Amino acid sequence: MDHSIVEFFDSNVGHKCGYCKNEGSKFSKGMWAHIMNVTDYQDLIDRGWRRSGQYCYKPMNNKCCCPMYTIRCDALSFRPSKSQKKVLRKFKNYVQNGQCSGYKHTENSTGNSKEDVDDIMHNQRQVRKYSYSSYDKLYSVKGDNVHGERSLGVKNKEMHGSKSIIANEDRGKEKRKASASNEEKKLEDWLHFTLQSRHNFEVRMVRANLDDQDFAQSLPESLRIYQKYQVKVHGDEIDKCNEKQFLRFLCKNSFLADRTYGAFHRQYMIDGRIIAVGVVDILPDCISSVYLYYDPDYSYLSLGTFTSLHEIALVRKMHEQFPSIKYYYLGFYIHSCQKMRYKGQFAPSFLCCPESYTWQPIEVCKQLLDSAPYTRFESNAEQQDENIFQSKEDVMIFFCDKKMKWNEYEGLVLQDEKRRLQETVEIVEYGNLVGKSLCSRLLLYRNNGI
Repeated sequence: MDHSIVEFFDSNVGHKCGYCKNEGSKFSKGMWAHIMNVTDYQDLIDRGWRRSGQYCYKPMNNKCCCPMYTIRCDALSFRPSKSQKKVLRKFKNYVQNGQCSGYKHTENSTGNSKEDVDDIMHNQRQVRKYSYSSYDKLYSVKGDNVHGERSLGVKNKEMHGSKSIIANEDRGKEKRKASASNEEKKLEDWLHFTLQSRHNFEVRMVRANLDDQDFAQSLPESLRIYQKYQVKVHGDEIDKCNEKQFLRFLCKNSFLADRTYGAFHRQYMIDGRIIAVGVVDILPDCISSVYLYYDPDYSYLSLGTFTSLHEIALVRKMHEQFPSIKYYYLGFYIHSCQKMRYKGQFAPSFLCCPESYTWQPIEVCKQLLDSAPYTRFESNAEQQDENIFQSKEDVMIFFCDKKMKWNEYEGLVLQDEKRRLQETVEIVEYGNLVGKSLCSRLLLYRNNGI
């Protein structure tokens, strides 16, 4: 296996929090990944790390204003909730029938425009109105009829009442039957579309690499959607989300070439046009969501939830061929930020304990987080980090294009006592952050001019 090469940055400077907007209250440690194999990155995210392009960072949750905890969903045990089924039903209804509640996007002549959908809904209301009024006319009489007609009217009303009861019972049975059918549906059933659909929906998976032909060809359209999303949803200036920033943030990565694993863009397309892009990492144990951006004109389709559900289905599909892939990682869960709590709705979900690095049910974690923004999730006080850093002798170094153990590097370079002390302090902090196992696998880059 090829070694990962990383460069550690020791910084204690606080930065502005992107969630509560406080100045100098966000703290993290970082390292630049010159080369990264997927196994090492899997172990890093299981210790609270995350990447942005080639830069990997770990929040110092015990110092941060808004602690960020790694969250994952057990995709094999996942069942869509009622609200998630509603999203799936809405998307499916739009693709298959061209209908959607809250529809506001105007399409070209080949699809449904807002007016088309309004007409369909109006016609459906008229049919229901006609049916109800016809039924009422058939089984009712006017109040100013003669006695006999009144008797007939009472009789007809009784008939009407009994038929209404029967009709209501039938409708109730149908609803219960439909409800039971929905309960039995798997996630994959909701994501199946008929061939006679009004729109053509497809998902294209392209490797995040400019050398990939499909990625390069779709780059202009994908970039346009990204810029549109950043400006409208996040209020960014257009010059802050240019092509260079886009490539650095969501395209460039340090993963070694691999046929199965690595960084990908999942392009969600309707009628040949990209409407959303989910940036994901496929790793040995999971699919990790990096970022999602979408065309704001399609926001009524709840694309954040829909694409997450689609990616959970991808985990399950890949599990059939790669049994170790079982989880869907949603990045960081931030309990102090209301808009980020949605990540906990993909059940069953678990948070990574920031001290023991064990996974705990989110329901338990939420109760603890209601009391304190930073907390230990592991209830067993004796349970410690099983991969705890033990000695700087475990650290592997990459120096002058050679890999070596720490003691060899120390003997070659660290003759100056002040420099030795400085590097030793840094190495110990690095070791505590990545753990014993990764210390012996990652190659820590050292510059000859440090």
